[in-house]
Amino acid sequence: MENLVRDWLKRSRLGTAMDLRRIQVAWNDVTGAGRYTSRIFLKNGRLYVTMTSSVARSQLLFQKRAIIEKINAALAQDSLYSGNSAGGNNIQELIVK
Repeated sequence: MENLVRDWLKRSRLGTAMDLRRIQVAWNDVTGAGRYTSRIFLKNGRLYVTMTSSVARSQLLFQKRAIIEKINAALAQDSLYSGNSAGGNNIQELIVK
């Protein structure tokens, strides 16, 4: 059943939107900075995050490598995340603005 749902998501183009939502949830779970985050998007392995708080942004910049590892680990455990089929880490770089 899981494979059918994953295939349906890919075919219906909902997979990309669902993946972005999963990344947003993982970001909030890992950093706790969801309320200070105004925009998140992933492009070519780079996670771009726009923050509304300069204090939160400064604190997150010191933890970039750990945040990337934790988000990738959270996404790896999500069987419906379509990036899992490609294997390896999904987020290579974190850019906080």
